[in-house]
Amino acid sequence: MKNRGVRLGRRKTDYVAGEFTFITFEERNPSGDWRPFLPPGEVQFSSLVDYMDCVTRSIQNAIEIQEKFLTGEEAIDYSDRWTAKKSGTTHQGNYLYIVADSVRHDGLIPESDYPDLLSGTWDEQYADISAATAAVLDAKGQAWKEKWDFKYEFVPVTKESMMQHIKQAPLQVVIPGHAVVDFLCEADVLNYFDSYIPYQKKVAYPNILDVLKPLLTLKTMTKRFIINDHGKMGVMTLEGFTGTVQFCDKLADWATFKKILKVDDTTPIINLP
Repeated sequence: MKNRGVRLGRRKTDYVAGEFTFITFEERNPSGDWRPFLPPGEVQFSSLVDYMDCVTRSIQNAIEIQEKFLTGEEAIDYSDRWTAKKSGTTHQGNYLYIVADSVRHDGLIPESDYPDLLSGTWDEQYADISAATAAVLDAKGQAWKEKWDFKYEFVPVTKESMMQHIKQAPLQVVIPGHAVVDFLCEADVLNYFDSYIPYQKKVAYPNILDVLKPLLTLKTMTKRFIINDHGKMGVMTLEGFTGTVQFCDKLADWATFKKILKVDDTTPIINLP
């Protein structure tokens, strides 16, 4: 068995669906079929070396699938090189939970900001990042976290469990020596998205060694506006696409009212006609 970049193991403190649960289960995609949302395929090697980052690539593919599903738009192609570097990928690869923790703590950045080296060596791909560049990239990673909430938990390695949890998110699975994304469970096999050509393949359930569910959720953004209704002042609060408006009964109380509702002089004003 050739190792392509995955190290097996869980921590005693890791959450496991149905046992030590972290994520409330819901059927986001009742069909469990994520084929309409698959990203373009990318290989995990250059012309010189295999980057051994299948754990990074598989979890990012799972995230990109969910981003397209949740927004209805083409997902951003995220930088595998940056996450593989941030998570400390070695010549033996990485653990599922280490890369997942990196996504949760460091966020993600676009591939265009820190692209793979198509003809690079190992040392070039994983070279130290200058302090100035790292500061910019780290800030972009944190900005990603402001938009997206990312959680993960392990899933029992059974056919029944996988067929259930794939209805909530595509699953990151480990087959012998490799980490890939399960995007459709069938009766006898699961279909997975790979970082080697051909990108779509099948594998029988007995070959699955471990399963992690990476769950992406779009955060609800809170926005506030000051409403001026011909001298009657109020505040409109938007949570996503729903909102409420509260008016101040007495103009003399407006300063206190603004403070309670957390608005200041930088808050946009809407003057009603």
